[in-house]
Amino acid sequence: MLEPVRRAVQFSKRLRHTFVATAGREGLPHVAAGGEASLGDDGLLHVVGWYCPTTTQNLEDNRLVSLVFWDPETDFGYQLLGEVEDIREKAILDGYGPETKEPAVLPQVERELLVRVKEVCIFSHAPHTDRVLIE
Repeated sequence: MLEPVRRAVQFSKRLRHTFVATAGREGLPHVAAGGEASLGDDGLLHVVGWYCPTTTQNLEDNRLVSLVFWDPETDFGYQLLGEVEDIREKAILDGYGPETKEPAVLPQVERELLVRVKEVCIFSHAPHTDRVLIE
């Protein structure tokens, strides 16, 4: 069952980014960008990124998520649907740096999303069927 997830993760390593779609309590969608994905020994998909407060709040209200790995040059990719089981803080920046005059309003937090993948589909701009590779 994990083979489509493994193929998608290998594909994501070439791209080095992941689109993360969430929706809050009211259903308003939000898309964020994360780094490349990896598959943990725990069978969960791990995606690290500097996610904004909207992504974090949405995941507190609604753990369902869509992850997209897509290469616009080949118009091929994968969409993985699942549920975030855990969010881990990896690093925190206070907004100060040699080039900044004032701190950011909020500290920036690098987080790791741990996702239990439930479905994998092919993703493309061209006509496609949303055929599920795993359920």
